[in-house]
Amino acid sequence: MQSFNPPRPCRVIKAYQSTNAEPISFEAGENVYISEKVDRWNNNPEWTWVWCTDKREKSGWVPQKFLHKHIDTSMGVALERYIAVELTANEGEELLEKQELNGWLWCVKCLNEAGWIPLENIVWL
Repeated sequence: MQSFNPPRPCRVIKAYQSTNAEPISFEAGENVYISEKVDRWNNNPEWTWVWCTDKREKSGWVPQKFLHKHIDTSMGVALERYIAVELTANEGEELLEKQELNGWLWCVKCLNEAGWIPLENIVWL
């Protein structure tokens, strides 16, 4: 179980444009296709992402720690709920950070728009 941390205010220091109009998403317990394609964000071995496809046939990068891969197959099960929505944000915008994960932050804008933005694009206030 994850501990609760209060949201932290931050400011965008480098604009970010969302690149995924139809992101992968799933609930805990759902089956997903797990490819052999792996990325270590910023070459950090603890920030491992795996290319997956959900039951809606939407594909995208998923934190490896959210998955349990079945032996001898390319299928796995989601250990946690996940949605890969990215947040478009302009330099100077203030956000509220809700979660940090593998070099990305889940942030909320003032109008409740939310999504992931790279950690390197923000500073804490």
